[in-house]
Amino acid sequence: MIVKMDLKFYGKGVRYVKRAAGIAGAVIIFCMITGVMNYIYASDYIWERILWHNFYKDDGKIENIYLGSSHVYCDLNPRQLDDINGRYNFNLSSSGQTLNGSYYLLREADKNNNLSHVYLELYYWCSVNYSPGIDMIDVGASANWKNTDYMKNSYNKCSYMLSLAGTEKYADIFFPFIRYRTKLGNWDYIIRTMEAKGTDEYSDFEFYFEYDDGNGYEEYKQQGYYCSTREFPDGQRLYNQNRVLDKDPMGEKSERYLRKIICYCQERGIPITLFVSPIDELQLISTEHYDYYVDQVREIAGEYGVEFYDFNLIKEEYLDIQHGEYFMDAGHLNNKGADMFTAFFSMVVSERVPESEKLFYTSYEEKRRNTPPSVYGLYYRDSEGIRTFHVASNKEEGIEYRITLTQASEEPGGGMEPLVIQDFKGDKEFSLTVDEHGVCKIEARIEGEAEVMQTLIINY
Repeated sequence: MIVKMDLKFYGKGVRYVKRAAGIAGAVIIFCMITGVMNYIYASDYIWERILWHNFYKDDGKIENIYLGSSHVYCDLNPRQLDDINGRYNFNLSSSGQTLNGSYYLLREADKNNNLSHVYLELYYWCSVNYSPGIDMIDVGASANWKNTDYMKNSYNKCSYMLSLAGTEKYADIFFPFIRYRTKLGNWDYIIRTMEAKGTDEYSDFEFYFEYDDGNGYEEYKQQGYYCSTREFPDGQRLYNQNRVLDKDPMGEKSERYLRKIICYCQERGIPITLFVSPIDELQLISTEHYDYYVDQVREIAGEYGVEFYDFNLIKEEYLDIQHGEYFMDAGHLNNKGADMFTAFFSMVVSERVPESEKLFYTSYEEKRRNTPPSVYGLYYRDSEGIRTFHVASNKEEGIEYRITLTQASEEPGGGMEPLVIQDFKGDKEFSLTVDEHGVCKIEARIEGEAEVMQTLIINY
């Protein structure tokens, strides 16, 4: 009887083992198939792939973590910060990082590192509503899967992925190759993808790109630093601005995640500092009611008793960075700007400047009132085939503009004759169709004076 019972249990055990082995084998085969499909179809996000490789290589020794968008990885040099503050600094920032991403990346960084300080950059573009009632988080799935594609499997990663969208998007989120379903059977695409992944640069996690026009290069350096030697010339001072901020412009979900980040740090005794990196005045001027955003973040920071620094409000005598030689484009600093800003940033946030609030204007409107008249470029908005251009200057009154257009010609040999469409008037707006291109010359002078104070020549 005992032998029969032993055989019975033995038989059940064998069946369970076989069933478990079958399930495990199916899972392994499934993972192998999805891995192959990802390899041949999914294009990599070059920056984030290298970033996460280096993060996990440094995991365990990171002390200060910097979260946010590309404004972090372009603007702050971690090695320079190492030398200044004596800690190991890492930029865990990614392109278009929304605040839900910052929250889960913070949790990832906190798992194996003894964090001394968290610095959260709050570029308004990633936090305010995309359009009325639509949070950036709701349209930012691709900005987040740039991270989830390369994070190690864990409960935190799974929670992050499940938070990104509803069930209808889970296939795209969990299986990258599915996003490229339109490329099925496109052998040219498959060959290009596999060739890109077969290079030494790919296997060595290296990134270097040099511009054909001679305007510098871009390179991954170390600890999440994107080094660019490009400069922002006058001819490129054209900005597509489609955001107009209302009062309390931060999205509801974005605000909720900002509060979760602050609470997470405070519950664990990790100091946190909120900040905004400097962007070119062209973009700031084009953002109507920027102070609405500053006021909202300042109020939240005050509620939790954390520091908030908006370096767009810095007084020029302390950080004279608003020059094209320090920017790579309208939103990001180049290596020269990053070196300057990193040193100043560290000095301010470490409170080595007594009464540092005196370094800042209280609002962007105060800054505009107290800076000399200046023109920063052109910004535009499109609507039903019409492109409306605005002269980006820091004064609403008191400056006159002469605007001359030289439209590009389809005929060989260059553009058409220059046409003065406005001769020294205070108007700052003109419209063209979206398919018109050429060169715009803006001459600005103080109202009532004959001398031109500034001339910009901009490609449009």
